[in-house]
Amino acid sequence: MLAKPSPRSPRNEWEFLGEFTVEKVARVDASEFEEKYCARAFEVGEAPFSRIGEWAWVIQFRGLTAYKRPVKLGECGDIVPQGRRPLSEWQIHGFTLIRPGIIDTIINGIRDKAAGVLVATARFDVESPRERGYISETPNHRRLVEMVRDIGEWLGFVVKVEEKTPDGLYILDVT
Repeated sequence: MLAKPSPRSPRNEWEFLGEFTVEKVARVDASEFEEKYCARAFEVGEAPFSRIGEWAWVIQFRGLTAYKRPVKLGECGDIVPQGRRPLSEWQIHGFTLIRPGIIDTIINGIRDKAAGVLVATARFDVESPRERGYISETPNHRRLVEMVRDIGEWLGFVVKVEEKTPDGLYILDVT
């Protein structure tokens, strides 16, 4: 699940924005990271790229999917995996691993609340944007700006829309 916790928002306001499947998790040193992963990686929040003498966790994933409607954690009181507390009561910190036996209940419950519609699913094993599934229909300019803004916010960046360049000659769609 791709969630957006904000330290300033109450816990029940945290949102599930989409989902992905983790394919590989590896602990690598800085030189291995630079050689194998750096070109495809991005920094997340306050976790900068590793430097010489340091190590980092690399998480490779597939099927990055955005929901049509974000689902608030507070809405998930009726999603109750077998033998567990309701999802709305779970302690969620960063990445929360979920056992295969209960994942379907959680995913299907959240998908139902997200209107049961997936906006886009990304595949990284193909070349063209349409094959990757980023877009299921041809988006207009406004929708592309919204998608880029949303991705930046999901990753914890400060995102600005229609910001002027310092010289005032241009307006940038998203920074």
